[in-house]
Amino acid sequence: GGEIMYGEEISDEVKEDYFETNLKAAKIGLVESMCEVANLYYIGFGVEKNLDEAIKWLEKAVDEGDESAAVTLGRLYSVYIENENIEKAIFYLLKATDKNHIAAIRKLTEIYESQNEFEKMFECCQRGANLGNGRLMGKLADCYFFGRGVQQDALKALEWYIKVIEVYGWDSFNNNIMRMITKIYNKHFKFRDKKFLKYYVTTEKLGHFNAMFGIAAELYKTDRVRALKWYKMAADAGDYDAAVAVYYIKENDLYEDTFVDSDRYHSALEWYEKAAHFGNISAAKNLAILNLKGFDSYYGGYLPDVKNSLSWLKKVLKLEAERVGNKDV
Repeated sequence: GGEIMYGEEISDEVKEDYFETNLKAAKIGLVESMCEVANLYYIGFGVEKNLDEAIKWLEKAVDEGDESAAVTLGRLYSVYIENENIEKAIFYLLKATDKNHIAAIRKLTEIYESQNEFEKMFECCQRGANLGNGRLMGKLADCYFFGRGVQQDALKALEWYIKVIEVYGWDSFNNNIMRMITKIYNKHFKFRDKKFLKYYVTTEKLGHFNAMFGIAAELYKTDRVRALKWYKMAADAGDYDAAVAVYYIKENDLYEDTFVDSDRYHSALEWYEKAAHFGNISAAKNLAILNLKGFDSYYGGYLPDVKNSLSWLKKVLKLEAERVGNKDV
């Protein structure tokens, strides 16, 4: 599984040209092309499948400091090749983990868990959670809740379960996490704050938004922006009191939602193209890379823009040749 579908309409000539062009770019040191050559050897696109060659080019990319190549090698050694290479998998994954590469941290977490090395697993979860990865935040909360690789601590678990929902939002997919939050809240806060009790309903269905309401009520004392977020989630889950609270905060505390202008991708493309047309090699490289990025991992599942990528890679090679005065690059 995990192979990328490159689309039937691409001719063999274009595939071979694409492979050869990437190979040339890889040989003059374009790391993204090294990874792509490995990918092409691995899936047999424009060249015969060859796992050894794929590994060779990934190792070159790792030597150039590319974390995603280290992750891919870690995956190859742990998944596609016999288990005796698990040490090699860990070796490459650790290289990428040292640079806080999230996919490497997740893969290492899996390996340590499968080997029952819970303390190492906990360290990986902690690292990934502190970097903001939702899945590892949830796993870290589980570690605290069940005492895996760390002293059991339900309130620490609660803190991390809450962060998962705050960072990734609440939907039915996170019902299990909301259930854990409700469970911990019921146990630890029941007698601390009497007004909490009136928001608790024992039914499963209502338990979720009541946990949300409880969190909002706690947060409201110190952080109204976060509180507003939780009241909104409770309101969306069907809690009338929460909806009133949202209205109240908006009317009285004047907290506005902030929207961040996120997608600058297209304007980046536009400016790189302008610069590349004036012979700027790094702009041309960036364009080639942006087109390669859709499929720099076997797990990405994006369709490549072969035509665009090919033309920009050729531009890179041409500019590089002009720069060094060598027409054979």
